[in-house]
Amino acid sequence: MSKVIPHHFIKEVLDYHLNSNNQFDFIFTFLKKFTVVSKSWNQAIIPHLSVKQYIKPTSSDTEWNRFKKLAKKYNFSQYRVFLPEYCLEYTTENVVCCDIRNVDKNTLDKLEKYNQLEKVNIIHSSTDNTIFVTFKDWLNTINKSRKQPLHYGLTYVLDREYSDDFVGDLSQIEYMLNSIEFKEIIFSKLTISGITKPLIQQINGLVEIFMDKVIIDQWILDSIIDHSPFVKSLRLENLEIQNESSLDNTLKKLSTSQMDLDFLRIESKQNTSNFMTVLEFLNLVKSTEVRLSMDIICDNITEILKNRPRINNPTIKMFEFSSLPLITSSGSRVLKNRIGFIGYNLLDFWGSKDQLHDIRVFYADAITPEISNLRTLTFLANHSLENEISAHSIVKMNMPTLTHIDMRGLPSLVSSSLIQANRIVNKMNIYKMEFNEFIKLLEFNHPSLQSLIIDNVKVEVDKVKVFVTTLQQNRNLMELLLYYTFIPRGTQVVQEIQEINKNLQHLIIN
Repeated sequence: MSKVIPHHFIKEVLDYHLNSNNQFDFIFTFLKKFTVVSKSWNQAIIPHLSVKQYIKPTSSDTEWNRFKKLAKKYNFSQYRVFLPEYCLEYTTENVVCCDIRNVDKNTLDKLEKYNQLEKVNIIHSSTDNTIFVTFKDWLNTINKSRKQPLHYGLTYVLDREYSDDFVGDLSQIEYMLNSIEFKEIIFSKLTISGITKPLIQQINGLVEIFMDKVIIDQWILDSIIDHSPFVKSLRLENLEIQNESSLDNTLKKLSTSQMDLDFLRIESKQNTSNFMTVLEFLNLVKSTEVRLSMDIICDNITEILKNRPRINNPTIKMFEFSSLPLITSSGSRVLKNRIGFIGYNLLDFWGSKDQLHDIRVFYADAITPEISNLRTLTFLANHSLENEISAHSIVKMNMPTLTHIDMRGLPSLVSSSLIQANRIVNKMNIYKMEFNEFIKLLEFNHPSLQSLIIDNVKVEVDKVKVFVTTLQQNRNLMELLLYYTFIPRGTQVVQEIQEINKNLQHLIIN
């Protein structure tokens, strides 16, 4: 006699799968699929499922209306909606967050319809400060009638390329850096320099800072770091410190700052850093993920390799071991690049490697079994045959915790036998695969692989039927994203497959 699985157990399993992807198409497909299982599921399970992350509607209001109708029919209500400004007319139900670009009466009047609204993001790219006065007045008025106050974050975008009126005027930057209302700033192609008075007088409320192609005085950057203790993501790309050749002071400032970061990226083509300063920085910085790209000055690499100072930083879980070219203080290259130096990689300096969970590498042979808790491995673009052989060896190694392998940096074709050789991986990203190898992989029904993303897999017109039939019979894949397939009538093909294969929850064919 077969046993009946308790509803609470089924709910836990479905909740897990439902929250594996917050894309609207995935959630809509999930709901359509599992509301046809049984009447008891629709009464006892579906109404209790909960989407943890925001759902963002697609640009099609027709699809969104179909989703709302289905959700209402089966009492599926535990989801939260994040509306982009172009979707403000779609719905007022479950909306907790939205973006607005136009702070005018018409837009603000629309927001009053959202009774569950918790947060508003203003995306602003003008030098006109009056919009904030308008918004604050509206906010103060509406909060008087709410039990819970409405919070708002400001996404501030200032790009010299698009803001011609920003010429030598730092007043708006000063306004924003001294405000607790702003949550995110994006500066691009700006020069923040030549100021004699203090730019920041108080702690701000920033949680994200992104600077790209910004030229800035060292003391101003230091002041931003000192007065932004709540920042979780800091991206300094194409950074240039005005009248300085080195990034050492920036690294030292970040090493001792109050920031407790989730993500840190520092990239500079204009400024260098000292090798020992980089090692000291990596020992002290508080960030879960770190990415560095700059020239490193080192005049005594042989001695450093002999003494082998250690990096022991338990906060770094994700690191990008990309190319950090070594140069001498006179500017000449120290042999060739190999994650810094031929015959050496930065991983050699890592103390406890078992704290690294997510690694991006330029040279595959930097990966060894010592990295015992590695979960995600990304191979960066490297076209050498030697590197490809090393990467394939790592895939076959079956590292016990390595469940996600991204091979898009390897340009050659990936074979089915290579993926079959790994019985632990559950997600793979692949740049290119031949159709016949792809079919072999589907027929194999890989026991652990649940998500497969292929950037290039061409399906000839006369092979579409084979593709559909084989995928209908696959029982293990739960997510399949295929690009550049050149399959005609892609939407119809997806429907044909999902009518038979109920296990495949997320399918995209482009």
